[in-house]
Amino acid sequence: MESATSIDSAAIELIAISRTEQREKTIGSDSLDGFGADTWRTSELTWLDVRGKPKRGDLTLTVPCDSTNMVESKSLKLFLMAFAMVQFNSKHEVEDAIGQHLSALLEAECIVDVNTTSSGFTFDDEYIEQSHRIDYVTLGTSSFEVNRDLLAPRRSASRVSGRYHTDLFRCLCPVSAQPDYATIVVTLQNAWFSVESLLAYLVSYRTHQGFHESTIEQIYWDINEVCSPRSLSVLGSFARRGGIDICPFRSSIEEETPVWRSNIS
Repeated sequence: MESATSIDSAAIELIAISRTEQREKTIGSDSLDGFGADTWRTSELTWLDVRGKPKRGDLTLTVPCDSTNMVESKSLKLFLMAFAMVQFNSKHEVEDAIGQHLSALLEAECIVDVNTTSSGFTFDDEYIEQSHRIDYVTLGTSSFEVNRDLLAPRRSASRVSGRYHTDLFRCLCPVSAQPDYATIVVTLQNAWFSVESLLAYLVSYRTHQGFHESTIEQIYWDINEVCSPRSLSVLGSFARRGGIDICPFRSSIEEETPVWRSNIS
């Protein structure tokens, strides 16, 4: 068994991904005019107490969207796996160890919460109950190249407000090319918009390779540019891979990140 200080050796497994570089590739800008955070969750965190008894907890990580870096998901999983044979005095020591390493890597304060009192996460189902599911819309498309011009309304010339979501979203991991599935939730006010256009645009990501965070930022950026909403938020709830799920959230106004996860995860 190892002491808490030995977890330092696992920190070398963490891999940073520059947000600036990813934004320049996807939206052509080194900054994002908006607010939000990336929420990571896993129930696979385990460690040892001072007597050597295994402990476990539900881990929630909240990373601000203005952090210098993102963390690569596989490296985060390997980092967390290293805690399994390390002794800690309390769950607070576990939170501190994770927070210190991630905050240093991301160059921003990362909020770490480990829940040991219950099994599973609590979500706000009302968030999605207020949303319109657009998967029923009929589409005729043969192109899967991401093109924000697809957002231009074809049938609706009116300004629209509301919340809309689809479970049909798929993109590809830029590292492994494996598919990433997600529910995308778009909330907008007074936008030049049609559900057909939104679905056509989101479906066009089917063969797109991109990190979760960058993909959601590109969707947020494109809707802002084309639909000119008074306010906009985009949530991506991606299916769990390697025991970890991630929900990036971007908004034009300062608001709390929705505590919700798709049932496709």
